[in-house]
Amino acid sequence: MPIRTISTVIHDFDVQSDTLDLAISVARAQDAHLSVFVLGVDETEPGFYYAGAQEVIVGANFDAAQKHESEQQEAARTRLQNSEIKWDVAGLILQHGILATTLGDRLRYSDLVVVSAPYAQKRSRVAETVAEAALFNASLPCLIVPPDYPTKMPETAFRRILVAWNDGDQALAAVRAAYPFIATADLVDISVIDPSTSGPDRSDPGGRLAQVVTRHGARAEVTVLAKGEQPVADQLSQRARETGADLIVMGAYGHSRMREAIFGGATRRMFETLQVPVLMAH
Repeated sequence: MPIRTISTVIHDFDVQSDTLDLAISVARAQDAHLSVFVLGVDETEPGFYYAGAQEVIVGANFDAAQKHESEQQEAARTRLQNSEIKWDVAGLILQHGILATTLGDRLRYSDLVVVSAPYAQKRSRVAETVAEAALFNASLPCLIVPPDYPTKMPETAFRRILVAWNDGDQALAAVRAAYPFIATADLVDISVIDPSTSGPDRSDPGGRLAQVVTRHGARAEVTVLAKGEQPVADQLSQRARETGADLIVMGAYGHSRMREAIFGGATRRMFETLQVPVLMAH
């Protein structure tokens, strides 16, 4: 399915200018419309205040959120004016409690959401909410942008794609979302870490996926890797560096978010350490 509508969410332009730049580049390469949602987060926490204080606190917090949103929107519009793509900007002033549900409703009509990496340094808890709202509330594939990512990207990006393949539903959903990028890639490296010895593809892990990738116009290679001592996410990052991959495609949250948050997992680890963009789907 072609990508025709891309969304991104800006809540700290100084930190997220790389995210907006990548969203612009992808929209230009895919001839897609870019919708930018600019957030002003009302920091009012639910609770009780002493008599007469609530109106003052609520009013001050709303004014601060409105001012922040206005400044962020002006910065985003300035960046978009000379981008030579189709775009629109909408401002949202929301409290944390309704952030995920409201964003999910706004994003759900997109084909792809470009978001900043949650859990990385310099990222606020808003970045976590935005990413999870796109993946879970809107059920959309997300292009996760690492901190300080280079913004100069060729029109035909991405050229070398690494697919983290485990034959799971999430991984397959991510590959399907990546078809528009796979169609213009030079090489797709299907990396299988510690494949199952009892699954239907045990004799040819990744083989059926390689056939599909080839039909979408890219050259496919399958690499089978033994599970080492380092985390799976670190193995994938190392493989990406070795192959010169400029995009990683992988499923998101094979386990529950609660389990990933407490015990860790490939998704959370990748969020924390990624160095190239990652396309994820759940």
